[in-house]
Amino acid sequence: MAQPTAADRNRDRDRDRNHDRDRDRDRDRSLLDGPPDPVVIVDGAEADAGTDPDDGSNRLLFAANPLPMWIYDLETLAFLDINAAATALYGYARDEFLAMRISDIRPAEDVERLEAHLAAVGPGLDRAGEWRHRTKDGRIIDVEIAGHPIPFAGRRSSLVVARDVTERRQSEQRLRAAETTYRALVEQIPAAVYRHGLEIGSDLTYISPRIVDILGYSPAEVVARPGLFQDEVHPDDVPASQAANAQTEATGENFDTRYRVRHADGRWVWVRDQARLVRDPAGRAIEWLGLLTDIAEETRGAAALRASEARFRSLIANASDTITVLDPAGRVASISPAIERTLGHRPDDLVGRDPFDLIHPDDHPVANAALAALVADPTSTRTARYRFRHADGSWRWQEAIGTNCLGDAAVAGIVINSRDIDERVAAEADLRAAEERFRTLVEHLPAIVSLNAVDAT
Repeated sequence: MAQPTAADRNRDRDRDRNHDRDRDRDRDRSLLDGPPDPVVIVDGAEADAGTDPDDGSNRLLFAANPLPMWIYDLETLAFLDINAAATALYGYARDEFLAMRISDIRPAEDVERLEAHLAAVGPGLDRAGEWRHRTKDGRIIDVEIAGHPIPFAGRRSSLVVARDVTERRQSEQRLRAAETTYRALVEQIPAAVYRHGLEIGSDLTYISPRIVDILGYSPAEVVARPGLFQDEVHPDDVPASQAANAQTEATGENFDTRYRVRHADGRWVWVRDQARLVRDPAGRAIEWLGLLTDIAEETRGAAALRASEARFRSLIANASDTITVLDPAGRVASISPAIERTLGHRPDDLVGRDPFDLIHPDDHPVANAALAALVADPTSTRTARYRFRHADGSWRWQEAIGTNCLGDAAVAGIVINSRDIDERVAAEADLRAAEERFRTLVEHLPAIVSLNAVDAT
């Protein structure tokens, strides 16, 4: 005669357990149909270990509770009872639930943790915390579990209340992701982001780590020193900073000012301080959000540029040559002070005028040809001689060199460098006249006149 196998014995044992469970369920089912007296549903209600779960009011608390609830056997982990909220959340029918164990609604990788938890649970309320559960359609949901041992159908059982916290967990994850992104952004931008109360100079509630690079202080040091920016502002910059503060407090406008503040090592650092008022959905002001930027390089660059421009202006102002810029329409956009020294015209009197108004009519063809060639070939330079009217009405010879800078955004014009050559032209004319007289004299001599080099030998 064949001996029963282990599988046969397990199958017989499961059949006996199912028979007992079905018998107990049939006995208890009528309790679920008891009179619907009004009850107060308490979130995570702690069942008294001495309370009879078969009492009609307790059964209604269980069956009608809006939170998913179930009772399971502490020895076999089999579901013994389930309420409607649980079937709605998990998607299993009641009969399906009653054929399952509580481990069946866990992901496989969480079963070991479940078993370890159950082995460690003591008597009384078990706030098991958050767990992952699997619904019938395979979705993984997050639930918050609380359980309490109770007697049920003569078995050691536990009543469990579950709260679906999936949306809350997802919201928290999105929030953490947003905070991570925001923090990374804030910490990587080349400026210190800060937050403080409504009053300018009030305690800082946050400042980003970039403050270390700007002022040499850690965020904790800055937050611990209220009024640091006001206390360490350069004395010469205090009036302007205070005026900006007053303007902002009076109007609520964005705060934007520049000042020097003392670095932790004692040197002065130029910063730009910008802040805007943050309001809640109702429009009420709640705090200031600001940005502190190190503008030392910008300030040094601006100072160097100003110095360079000053030198250039000085060079132009004191140069003997006149520098004129013609706009794309051919009118004077700017002209250097040398024009007054050489031709008697005030620079402002010539700005906006057509320079050909002051060029001798006989020299227009030459000047026009040179200008047209410049426009046609942006890479070229052209030289021309022409007579320009002096403020006293006389004509003075000028020699001009033009360069096409229309494509240079900083100039956007034709640059003409001209100088007075009136004396040189007169000297050239005198020389030509002398040569002409000498030639005439030679041509009328009665004898042949020749010039030969003297042979020193």
